[in-house]
Amino acid sequence: VEIPPEKKKEEVKIFDELRLRIQFLLSIFFFDLHPSTPLWRRCITLTLFTIAIVINIYYALFFLYSTISNLSTISIYSLNALIQVIFALMSGSAVIFLFITQRSSALIDFTDKLSEASKLVHSPHRIIYLRRLTRLFSILVLLNILYGLLFSVSYAAGIRPKSITNPKYSVRITELFGDESLYTIYLVAIVYLFVGWNISIMLFVLCTMASKCAIEELHEEIERIDGASLDSLTSSISRVINKHSLIADAVRSFNDNVKQYAFIQLAMSVPCTLCTLFMAISQKGEPLQDIILVTPSLAIALYGFLSISYFPAELHETASKTRAIFCGNLRVWLPYREKAYSLALLFLSYIDHAELGVSAWGFATLSRPAILTTLSVMVTLLALLFQIRGCA
Repeated sequence: VEIPPEKKKEEVKIFDELRLRIQFLLSIFFFDLHPSTPLWRRCITLTLFTIAIVINIYYALFFLYSTISNLSTISIYSLNALIQVIFALMSGSAVIFLFITQRSSALIDFTDKLSEASKLVHSPHRIIYLRRLTRLFSILVLLNILYGLLFSVSYAAGIRPKSITNPKYSVRITELFGDESLYTIYLVAIVYLFVGWNISIMLFVLCTMASKCAIEELHEEIERIDGASLDSLTSSISRVINKHSLIADAVRSFNDNVKQYAFIQLAMSVPCTLCTLFMAISQKGEPLQDIILVTPSLAIALYGFLSISYFPAELHETASKTRAIFCGNLRVWLPYREKAYSLALLFLSYIDHAELGVSAWGFATLSRPAILTTLSVMVTLLALLFQIRGCA
């Protein structure tokens, strides 16, 4: 995504930086399918994705069949395989989301709408915040890639956790690949999809927080409304209504593009986090080597769950404050002026019908109460897992 040449360097907006950073990561890891990408790169990208997804589907189907056909012997080793299957599905769906986003130019459309709504971000501290968030997630992407590569190398070198070296698990891997050493091929395939998953999380979070920053700037503009004269008051309210309408359009556009992605990621990250947490707690008394290899898996599962839930909840919380901030500006209401009063009521009516946020495929908006409910259910299920294990 190139910055238009007519823009001067000092006029380049923060969103251009975010967009270019994501495009750079997509390019160096061969996930770029934008129509402007050279054909040979798109062919390589599709080839790599096809190979990785076929290997992961083959692995998933084999272990699902193996687990279902041996329900009486489900153990922590089966749970480890289930986590890998869930994570493979999460990663595969995330990469498909990246491809669809690029082909439809959804990211460019969203950023253009948000930029038009707020001239993006003027506040220096918000620009710094978004830049730091971009750097943070870039570092997390690299750390997660490093972990995936180190795990693959350690497996090839014979340093393996007990859940993989268990005889039952080794036999299944031998049945699956013909030779246990060929399991490294699967690990390389999952690392490729894992990279795509990380980039999709980064894109999702940055767009969500950029929307939050735009709404916060709208709040500051509402607080600056001056009632010195009727004309200036009505002009300020009209400007706020127009800006809120444009931001709402941008956020709805973003939600339309990510609601399926958010639903799939949330639906899969919950069991993945539960199973990983259960496995990590079950490592008590196991060799230090196993604990070292399993702990990052738990951190990654929590990272995925919190990224897909916490940041949309923050966006929803910020958007829900708009009404209270507008009502709290007494200069809008006092002294009473009929024209300004009618315009203010119109804005409040519009806010009441313009709930902004990210939804999980329309089933529910990702908000703090929804996340708290999800966490409560997760804790209950975790307790149930330990009860079942204690009775086994």
